[in-house]
Amino acid sequence: MNSSDRACRTSSRPPTLRQVADRAEVHPSTASRVLRRARPLDESPTSDRVRRAAAELGYRTHLAAASLRTQRTMSLGVVLSRLVEPVLDIFEGIETAATAAGYSLLVAAPTDDIAAQRRSLDLLSRGNVDGVLICRPEACNSIEIAGALLQDIAPVVQLGSSTLPGVLSVCDDHVLAGQLVGRHLRERGFVDIAIIGSGAEPPTTLGLLDGFRAALPAARISHWHCHTRGVDDQLTDRLATNPRPGAILVTEFDHVLPAITATQRHNLRIPEDLAIISYGDSALFPCLPTPLTSIRPATHAIGEAGVALLLKGIAGHRMVSTDLPVDLIHRRST
Repeated sequence: MNSSDRACRTSSRPPTLRQVADRAEVHPSTASRVLRRARPLDESPTSDRVRRAAAELGYRTHLAAASLRTQRTMSLGVVLSRLVEPVLDIFEGIETAATAAGYSLLVAAPTDDIAAQRRSLDLLSRGNVDGVLICRPEACNSIEIAGALLQDIAPVVQLGSSTLPGVLSVCDDHVLAGQLVGRHLRERGFVDIAIIGSGAEPPTTLGLLDGFRAALPAARISHWHCHTRGVDDQLTDRLATNPRPGAILVTEFDHVLPAITATQRHNLRIPEDLAIISYGDSALFPCLPTPLTSIRPATHAIGEAGVALLLKGIAGHRMVSTDLPVDLIHRRST
């Protein structure tokens, strides 16, 4: 047992950074650098030794002291556009990565009221955080407000969407998603396809279209833009048109159940009369009367990758937008 171990065992005071450094046989400045940053995928032996020493001694970084030294708040701002399952999955990834990096989170989940969104974004634009993550900004009614208020914060990363122009993003690979859906529907003989969305997410739609056309060049694709409220009524009217599409891709998670309600109003059988695919997966979908085929985004990984990208910007490193792969989960709705 070395002197650091004896000191920790005989004192009620928390272990110090010097004791961690002594145990890992490094200089205190080296131990400080290692413990201030997120654990990289390719951890060096020295860094690994420091982290093991900190864990064994029960050392915890003092966030207030670290903030004074680095002139940072050690906090990240998070804007949650809507508290739906995909957004919450992204947030879990954010929380996991932020905690591992020693950051706390200041979370804003404003309602659809533009004034409330303005207040939340204004709070994050006053230097209270080191950077901001915006989850699925296309679901926010004040995209232009977000862009105006956050343009002076460096860095800002949008997650799950690339709606805000000039803002870096971590998203799904929308082109790959379109290819997967196109191949899947081609194998089942579908040609007439409708994409249902809010109309406020052109990058997502464009990516899906590129993927569709590559995988299913003969497809006849229509766009059904639905407002947030009364989606089931809007889709009921759409499904009354003739000719009706053979398959629909629902790009908004909270439009899925209204789409199913609309098919029931017309006594349509799924998938015999109308096939349905959801962009976004849920634990609920396998339990529906007709289990729903879906595109499964890497939502948790998007949150983690978003934090990693944001921390690069905070450290002054080059930042590059990233697209993550998706999977198609085949169930009975197609």
